Amino acid sequence: MSRRLASDTKKVSARPDRSAAALLVALCLLASALLAPAPVDARVRHHHRHLGAKKAHRHLVARFERSRGRLGVRSRRARRRTTGSGAGARSVAAGPQPLFGAFTRDAPYGGNVDAVESLQSALRRRVDIVNWFQNWSAHPGTDWVSQVQPGVLGAVTGSGRAPLLTWEPWDPAAGADQPRFRLRRIVAGDFDAYIAGWADALRDSGHEVYLRPMHEFNGDWYPWGAGVGDNTPDLYVAAWRHLHDIFAAHGASNVRWVWCPVPHSVPDTPQNALERYYPGAAYVDVLSLDGYNWGSDKPEYGGWQSFSQIFKGAYDRLAALGPQPIWFAEVGSAARGGDKAAWVRDMWSTATHWPRLRALVWFDQDKEEDWRAIPVASAFFSD
Repeated sequence: MSRRLASDTKKVSARPDRSAAALLVALCLLASALLAPAPVDARVRHHHRHLGAKKAHRHLVARFERSRGRLGVRSRRARRRTTGSGAGARSVAAGPQPLFGAFTRDAPYGGNVDAVESLQSALRRRVDIVNWFQNWSAHPGTDWVSQVQPGVLGAVTGSGRAPLLTWEPWDPAAGADQPRFRLRRIVAGDFDAYIAGWADALRDSGHEVYLRPMHEFNGDWYPWGAGVGDNTPDLYVAAWRHLHDIFAAHGASNVRWVWCPVPHSVPDTPQNALERYYPGAAYVDVLSLDGYNWGSDKPEYGGWQSFSQIFKGAYDRLAALGPQPIWFAEVGSAARGGDKAAWVRDMWSTATHWPRLRALVWFDQDKEEDWRAIPVASAFFSD
């Protein structure tokens, strides 16, 4: 996480023959009786008795595709037909609320979404997207967290939700400056075999996966981040394209690429502007942001800020980059310094005026601050 989806009918003027009309009415009544559908309960029993595994899978896929349409992800060919990449960035009349997602501490690492189901029940709001984190670790490809986990993917997609996998090239125990994971080494091909293994495994999973590699790059707290070692925006773009090209070469067309800066660059200089890290529309399927209301405990991170203060400027800048849907891939609010429930209600209200925003993914963990949603659950209620 950072610091930071009549026809017209002709009138008949001639008077009809009364006997013919009576006969016609009788025939219509008879046909209606013969063709009437079975009672609802009988139809349902018949449906479930004969619904095979393949048909059930198709029903699940159709359900997910409906959600995917609301997430706003289209083919690159369709996006190329869209004109005016910044269109819709300005505030307009209220529309539908974005889809809701969450990162929880436990799910789906154990191969289930129990924690997500519990959160959904408590918030009385459907969780459409499940975010989780996997890193390359000290020994990429040799331990659990650095390998694709089909059971984890299957748990998410099997529940009818979209998987958002945050993929981090680092060892979390070793701090921000890790020369081994510098962008230059990714570009040079030092990790190509490992990356290709991920491409093959995600391709073979058969699931559509939203992959978020090297997020929050315009901050200085990760090995791939701004100004760490010899990292530059140009190296970041080259590393992103290198990852993408390996996946494309291995046929991993089911992977959707989620590009994710933070709203306010650190350091905040023209050389570190988020636009300089953009790989181009051909390499990005979703534009996203991570942003937090840090509250009064963290004035150095902005203090207590409204949803608009955190996101609006960067939202407009992302909308100007390309026609892709926009997600807020990490969102959270601290409790100290203001009314957290009111902040969440304002989030939902404000989001309806930003038409490119398709998803809000809550960071549901008590970490640097208590970001959890349940203490203000009623602010999330959708009923």
